Amino acid sequence: MRKFSHDSPDVIRDILRNSNYSLMLFSDAEIDALRQRITSKVVKGQTRYYVNCLVRNRDIAIKPEEAVRQLYLARLMDDYGYECCRVAVEHIVCIGRAKKRADIVIFDEKRATAPYIVVEVKAPKLKDGREQLESYLTATGAPMGI
Repeated sequence: MRKFSHDSPDVIRDILRNSNYSLMLFSDAEIDALRQRITSKVVKGQTRYYVNCLVRNRDIAIKPEEAVRQLYLARLMDDYGYECCRVAVEHIVCIGRAKKRADIVIFDEKRATAPYIVVEVKAPKLKDGREQLESYLTATGAPMGI
C-alpha cells in the first residue's frame, strides 16, 4: 500500500472527476488531511484508492460519496467533538418493511441507541436527498438532519 505525498497528482480531484460532488463546504486544511489518509493498491493491474474510515477503522474504497462522508466525519469528530463511539456509518433505518442505510448517524449522548443527528451525503444536484433525509428523521425520531 502506498501513501500519497504533496508531490503526488491530486488524487481527490481524480476521484471527484466526472461526478457532481463538490468540496466547497470544506477548507483546504480539511481536504489536505483527507488527502494524507488516502492510500493506493494495485488490484488486477489497476490502481485503486482507499481511505481508512475514521469510524469503521478499516480501508474503504474511496469514491466521491465516500470522500465527502469522510470529510464530514472528520469535521463532526474533530471540530464538533463527537466521540467515535457515538457515530455510526451506513446505519440501518427501517422505513416500514424497507431497510435503508443512513450515511452517518450520531447517537444521543444519554441514550446510546437513539439517533440524534442523521447526515445524508448526496451529489449536489440529486433532488431526492431532502425527502430521503426527512424520511430517516421521521423513522428514527432524530431531531436534526444534515
